[in-house]
Formats: sequence, structure tokens, C-alpha cells
Amino acid sequence: MIGAELTDAEKFRIVSDFFLLQSPPGEFNEVFNDVRTLLNDDILLEKGCLEAIKQYNRSQFVSVKLDGVEQATLVTEHNEMSDGRFVDPKSQKIFKYDHLRKEAVETHPISKEIDDKHEQWRKILQKGIG
Repeated sequence: MIGAELTDAEKFRIVSDFFLLQSPPGEFNEVFNDVRTLLNDDILLEKGCLEAIKQYNRSQFVSVKLDGVEQATLVTEHNEMSDGRFVDPKSQKIFKYDHLRKEAVETHPISKEIDDKHEQWRKILQKGIG
């Protein structure tokens, strides 16, 4: 099958597993732009590689600035909620993260979404490390 065209699924796997997820810290944008040039299909890139981009961002603890909050927070698997939103416990905000544009969207206060018992422990821990 020399010269056979790769299927979209094969392209996704190669781009995700061998390029995007293996990007060195701080070099993701450069690798992404190179992959974008190679694929030459933004719709295909967004559709097929979004999960890899999300995985990379969470594993690298990408920082993000929330509106009205002085310090940036992190995007990690540890502060991700079951619906894909993220919690910034220090600022008491919940936000969605746009993994392609690398920005927080739909930010709002936590309200009672986090158990008060856990908040007590978070404050003690934050005081100890901060």
C-alpha cells in the first residue's frame, strides 16, 4: 500500500500521539502551528485533535487568567469537574476553558457547588502553602 492516502483517523492518531502530546513544555504553539501547516485543514485539525489538545493542557497544568482575579489559576485534571468546567478554589470561581483559544470563558461564582466542608480544608491548605 505504498502511496496510499492516510485516513482522517490515522492522521488524527499520528498528529495527536506523535506530535501534539509529545510537545516539549512551552513549545506547544510552535508544534501546533507546524501540524496545522502539514495538515492544511483547520476543520480537520480542530475536529480530530481537540481531545489531544485538552489532554496536553491538563497534563501541563496550563495557567489561565480569570476576569477580575489577580492571580492566574491552573487547568488540570485535579480541578476539572465532571461536566468539563474547572474550579479555581482560591477565587471561588468556576469557568469553562477554551482549549483552542487558551482562555477562560463563562466564569461565574462557585456558590454552593462545592461542599463547605471541603472549603474549610482548602483554606487551611492554601494558608499553609501560600
